[in-house]
Formats: sequence, structure tokens, C-alpha cells
Amino acid sequence: MPWEVHIERRGKTKLEERVDLTEADLRGLEASDPQLKFGPDEDMHGVNPKTGAKITIPGRGMVLWWSGYSDPQIPRIRFSFRSGRLSATRPDDEIITKMRDVAKRLGATLVDDDGKQV
Repeated sequence: MPWEVHIERRGKTKLEERVDLTEADLRGLEASDPQLKFGPDEDMHGVNPKTGAKITIPGRGMVLWWSGYSDPQIPRIRFSFRSGRLSATRPDDEIITKMRDVAKRLGATLVDDDGKQV
């Protein structure tokens, strides 16, 4: 399984050319899928329970997937929205399946870090 998987839109003229996903694309996706929520505009803060270190997670640029995970207060995954694509680190099969569905709805493709289709 690839370390990171990305949802990206390819251009129509060349396979290598990318057309960035936009925040408007993701807002539209959020409106059509009640399990997906665009991340908060403010950062999230917490404390590592093992080390006591303060943790800051940027809220802007995330899409959260709420899928009825074991704890309803914790999203199933936080997709990162950067460089015009939506990414997941170390996704499992369930996450890959959701990403394929999202990619299809966005007219996009699922690729690994080398640009190979997943």
C-alpha cells in the first residue's frame, strides 16, 4: 500500500497535466455527502497523552470523513487539502474505497506519490 494517496484532477490535453481541485469543489462535495465536512478555519489544539507535548493541527485545508467510527467525536480520517489535491496518509482499504467514490464525483483520479493510478 502506498504511503500517501491523492485525489487529483488530470487535464484533458496531456496525462501529466493537473487541474487543481478548488475549495469550491470541496464545498460542493460537502453539500452532497453528509459524512464529509470541510475542516474548521481555526487550528485544533491538544496535548499528547503520553508525552504531554502540545499539539497543533491546522484546521484549514482539511476535509474530515465522519463514517460512524468507533468514537463519534473522532473523524474516520482527516484528508489533507494542499497543492490542489486531496490526500490521505497510509490509507486502508476502506479509506481507498471512499477516496475512489470522492474522486469519481469530482471527475478526478486516485494516484500514489509517483503519479501512478491506484
